[in-house]
Amino acid sequence: ASGGLGAALKVFESERRKGGFEHGTTTSFYFDCASFFFERARFASDPATAAAFQEVALQIITSVLELGLEDPVLMRLVAYRLQIESESGGDSDMLPVLSEVALSLFDRVKTLRPEEPQSCRDFALALAAKASRMAGRG
Repeated sequence: ASGGLGAALKVFESERRKGGFEHGTTTSFYFDCASFFFERARFASDPATAAAFQEVALQIITSVLELGLEDPVLMRLVAYRLQIESESGGDSDMLPVLSEVALSLFDRVKTLRPEEPQSCRDFALALAAKASRMAGRG
């Protein structure tokens, strides 16, 4: 039912371990791998499989933040990607989770960079998207 999730995870872990500096510590490696899992989620045959792939993608993309602790630029990039994925449609239970993590990251960036209007704008847009989603459900 997982649509190859286990095999894909093994490849990710193997590449991350053997890559050392080349893979394991570069942000693009994590973004590329998360993109792979997000793509598989979009083409999953059922919501449960989509949610499983999205959960793994979320873990991978947020682990990139460990490479640049408290780096607002990196946080913003991860949040943008999660926001895009949360608005991709579908009926996976993970979509609200992706949105909440994005909102949390935008809030953290706003705290770290209050002097940047973009920080407040990003947070406000994420809040508006959440409100819109909630209104659409009710």
